[in-house]
Amino acid sequence: MVRENKGSGKRRQQQKKKKSPAVEENVTPTTLPPLKEKKSAAKKRKQVVEEVGDVEVDEVEEKQKKKRKRYDSDFVIHCKPNGLCEIVGALKGAQEEDVKAVGFGGMLRISGISVTKTDLIRWLVERFNGRSQMLTISDRVSFVVTSDNICDLFLLPNGGLEVVRTEVKKDVPNRLLVEWEEKYGFKRTMSLTDMKKILETKFGDVGAPDFQRLFVLYSISSFLAPVSSQKMDWGLLECVGDVGKIASYNWCSYVLDRLCQGVETFRTCPTSKNISGCVLVLQILYFQRLKWKGRAEPSSLPLIQHWTTEKFKPRMREEIYAGGWGQGEWMMSMYPISGNVAGANDDEGSRENERAEVAGKKGEGVDDGCAQEGGPVQPTKSIHLS
Repeated sequence: MVRENKGSGKRRQQQKKKKSPAVEENVTPTTLPPLKEKKSAAKKRKQVVEEVGDVEVDEVEEKQKKKRKRYDSDFVIHCKPNGLCEIVGALKGAQEEDVKAVGFGGMLRISGISVTKTDLIRWLVERFNGRSQMLTISDRVSFVVTSDNICDLFLLPNGGLEVVRTEVKKDVPNRLLVEWEEKYGFKRTMSLTDMKKILETKFGDVGAPDFQRLFVLYSISSFLAPVSSQKMDWGLLECVGDVGKIASYNWCSYVLDRLCQGVETFRTCPTSKNISGCVLVLQILYFQRLKWKGRAEPSSLPLIQHWTTEKFKPRMREEIYAGGWGQGEWMMSMYPISGNVAGANDDEGSRENERAEVAGKKGEGVDDGCAQEGGPVQPTKSIHLS
């Protein structure tokens, strides 16, 4: 009996410890303070914004940054014009004349281009067929990119000897490389950064045959026809060995061929993330042919002189706000300009004057008709391809 009383007493104590219903009714639920709304970086700095139409720039820029994060790692562009822009900006006197003498005078007009990896370039690369050289904007608008288009952009020699790459073998000494190693102390694995320093520091204000050779090789390796994102391309040593013959080669066709090969490799190889060649060509040709908001872009040659990174950005923003790429009037008959200039083997200076004159005449009587009987094309949506 004693054991039973002790057990019952414990049960009574446990029941007393439990809260009574009356006490539970008086308990008020605890209310948590509301979460503070996090302000985005755009809201914090959005005091005065520039407006394009009815869309605020900051809002669209934030959206584009988020979209870029999703696919920026999907491709790598080897075309890097910023180093060439810096070199050209520092050239003086005799060096400029030496550049013109080898047919690369059009490159002296490049400036202010630092970024080439853009949403538009990815969009254009997916629509450029490297085999047929056809750039297809929509079902109604497409055009073939030719060496004359390259000439419009850069005024490089367009005609003459074929540019042939010859791989430099490690076990076979090359006369120029051996000579340059003794003079300037560089190796076959020369980076673009090291070559840029040599061009800026080793020649001063005085031009020289070596400067002409290295300027051409650097322009090709870094911008016009890059095959690697960091290294010099020595495959063209045979073409620059005789300085007097550099202007005799068809550099426009070479630049176009390397672009077609680079884009086609990227498009057809699922594992490829690198895009070789001067993909900036596609973007500038797109802008030049599209009459945006009733305004045609300047057509004086070389066309590269009219474009900088700061001019690219607002133009691309406006097209995105309007609904996507490819809207507007397409001037299909105006370009290429260089194809209408005779005398491909004449003096480079006279050819530049002729091309500028033809561009001026075409600008006065621009055919505003678009492909397939004219009119604006249907808008193509701004999408990010993976």
